[in-house]
Amino acid sequence: MAGSVDPIMAQDAVTARKYETARGQQAFEAWSELILRLDQVQQELAAPDGLAGQLALSIPSGCLSWLAPLLHRYRAAWPRVQLCLNIADGRSDLVRDRNDLALRFGQLKDSNLRALKLTDSPLVVCASPGYLAQAGTPRVPADLAEHEGVFFRRPDIGRPRPVELAPESASWQAGAIINDGQALVQAALAGFGLIQAPLLLVQREIDAGQLVEVLYAHRPAPMEVNLVFSGAPWLPAQTRAFVDMAKEMFRG
Repeated sequence: MAGSVDPIMAQDAVTARKYETARGQQAFEAWSELILRLDQVQQELAAPDGLAGQLALSIPSGCLSWLAPLLHRYRAAWPRVQLCLNIADGRSDLVRDRNDLALRFGQLKDSNLRALKLTDSPLVVCASPGYLAQAGTPRVPADLAEHEGVFFRRPDIGRPRPVELAPESASWQAGAIINDGQALVQAALAGFGLIQAPLLLVQREIDAGQLVEVLYAHRPAPMEVNLVFSGAPWLPAQTRAFVDMAKEMFRG
């Protein structure tokens, strides 16, 4: 019959394509390993006393003090690597912004990146002792309607992040809206009212009694804190060393 295909030949063609695909995958993996080793050799030759160059990190505002122990340890191990810290609450595009790594809160959306989970951070509602002495302490979420506070405006969508509570959410009256995490904490310290923030941003102030957590029993699910980096099959030596150190430091 005109135009008919021999089923045996067709099956052979499919098998051949699968074989070539498998060989291509093996070749890709082998080349990736060679490129990784070449990068290691280049780093060793360029810096016989250890790693050198620059490592760029995007860090949300207010998180520098929390990440400082890891940064100090990395600098002690590799003093010839210069850290370039880009402080911004916006979601950094690693390629566009020329960052090697980024610290991110919440669920990850970039499928082309790899991530190392560092910790979980609860979302807490807190205020200064002075504000609570004047306005009273909310005991249940419904009490928030009688309070004022500050909202954090998410840079990625340009809208305030709503208050999240469990099992039900409520809100306070917005006295201000701020697009910077560190400024949000400063506003609470200055008595602007209630805020909701990841605990790691306000842990030091709560421990010092400068801020007081309220509605502890209504904390929502914690936020993931991830270190994200390129999904390429190989990483620059400086980046790989930082990821390995973070994995060791935050293990468990």
